[in-house]
Amino acid sequence: MFPYTWIEGRSWEPIRGLQLHDLGLDQAFLNLSSRLSKNTWVYFQRQPCFKCTQYSLLSEVAAHNSSTVKISSVYDLDMLVLNENAGTTFDLVDYHAKVLECSHQTSFGEFGIYDLIISANGNKTECRIETVQPSVDIVLPVFAVAMMSIIFLALTSGCYYLWKCWNRSHKADARNSDTESKGEYSTVNKGGSQVKKLTNRLKSLDAFRGVCVVLLLFSNGFMGGYQNIGHAVWEGMPIAELPFPWFLWITAVCIPLKFKNVLENGEPRGEILLEIFKRFIFLFVLGLMVNSVIQGVQLETIRYYGVLQRIAFMYLFAGGIFVLSWPKTYKEYSGSHSDIRVLLPQWVIHGVIHLLYLCLVFFLPIPGCPTGYVGPGGISEGGKYFNCTGGTFGYVDKLLHDERHLFDAPTTKDVYKVKVFDPEGPFSNLPSLLTMILGVQAGTILVMHHGWSARKNRLLSWGFICIFLGLVLHFSNAIPINKQLWNTSYSFVTAGVAFICFTLFIYLIDKIQLWNGFPLVSLGLNCLALYIGSKVASNILPWHFAFGKMDTHFIRLIDSCWSVFIWALIAIFLHKKKIIISA
Repeated sequence: MFPYTWIEGRSWEPIRGLQLHDLGLDQAFLNLSSRLSKNTWVYFQRQPCFKCTQYSLLSEVAAHNSSTVKISSVYDLDMLVLNENAGTTFDLVDYHAKVLECSHQTSFGEFGIYDLIISANGNKTECRIETVQPSVDIVLPVFAVAMMSIIFLALTSGCYYLWKCWNRSHKADARNSDTESKGEYSTVNKGGSQVKKLTNRLKSLDAFRGVCVVLLLFSNGFMGGYQNIGHAVWEGMPIAELPFPWFLWITAVCIPLKFKNVLENGEPRGEILLEIFKRFIFLFVLGLMVNSVIQGVQLETIRYYGVLQRIAFMYLFAGGIFVLSWPKTYKEYSGSHSDIRVLLPQWVIHGVIHLLYLCLVFFLPIPGCPTGYVGPGGISEGGKYFNCTGGTFGYVDKLLHDERHLFDAPTTKDVYKVKVFDPEGPFSNLPSLLTMILGVQAGTILVMHHGWSARKNRLLSWGFICIFLGLVLHFSNAIPINKQLWNTSYSFVTAGVAFICFTLFIYLIDKIQLWNGFPLVSLGLNCLALYIGSKVASNILPWHFAFGKMDTHFIRLIDSCWSVFIWALIAIFLHKKKIIISA
């Protein structure tokens, strides 16, 4: 029975005539039982829902009778019991006290059976929840699949190690394998002698990028059906909100590393800007192609923006600012603050842009919306600001484009009933530049300071300062963390964590060489190809499969991890063949 619970096992025996296998993923049975001598109507609202007043009808319950419904176990439910039928939706704004019998807010577990008992208690009516069948533990499949993955990786690694030992002892090209394991590439000249050619890539940076790729692949692989670790409905920062800003931050780190030598060698800035613009066009068009795979090719409704388009804009703006303002004589800057002084013009430009963005967000008048509103809109606050989602963000995006070209399935759709809001829309490019300049700062630290101690102190200092600033803005409620808006606090916190994680990778891989970054380096090298591939192959064998009803987190988690494993094998193969697919 113990292993059975680890895979979300359910009894095949009916309980109260209810068959647990009729429930889908993240569902439970709720029996509404009335002990009153009058009919009642149960309404519900998903939580968290910021200042929401609208409730939806769950079921009517006849006097001294019961009714069983299926409910979602993903969200907490706030339930109201009324003594009259208020229609399919009920708004607290229009409510009067005599209508409400009782209320109850609670959470439910997957595959559980619960009773909502409505009964009289003196002159009052009370609601209470009783558990008939306990829910399954949806965390256990994570440990089960993790153990399976560790055993599988240990076996494959052991087989690979044995094969490599055999290969070294039986083949004359063993030195080539040793060279590759150190991150060196070898070619053969006309005389047949080996010529070593060291790569200039920073393994720790590729490995950190590999972490982002793994998280993105897992997210694109449906995350084992765990919706709570997906994108936040509005405010907050679950795991799924980390890889995208980290990826942008890493892209920005590469800008100083890539362009400093090019500028120092005297290549015209205009030619460099042209190359940046070409890459922008390539990534933007590639993003449109990915959108067309998901949403179709209808030109009237194709979504203009997305992940790749955001990367394209950020590379264009941050790269362009860097090329125009980076001094050729950067080596003349010295001292402990040389990284800040050499970037000072860029910080001024980015600071002005961010100040402009804040002014637009908090002071731009928007028709029908309060000035400075940055809420979710929809049914929030009684639906008074239904079309005000994101305030300036949504307003500017819709001014620039017909809303048919914006994202029509935002995370706010289910809870707040918002129809259109694009988290990668054009206006949110402005606050995203804060993520970029922080990444450029990290790259400049690597350029200007070469000792481990100097790099470590600066990277960690920037990391902790950014996290502190972001958390102050969040907990003071001045600018709560919000990925949908990519606001200031979100940029600070995600970049701060990136500074710290990158420092750890530098220490483990480059400093003490405890680990060579495998297999994350391989994933990081071909991140673009893997990301696009995961989007295109989101429902194709062998990356994904279906077995039975796929109604447990266990089977869905195996599917998600299997997808990541297949892409990792492809990445390792490409790395082994020295193939790097980039723009």
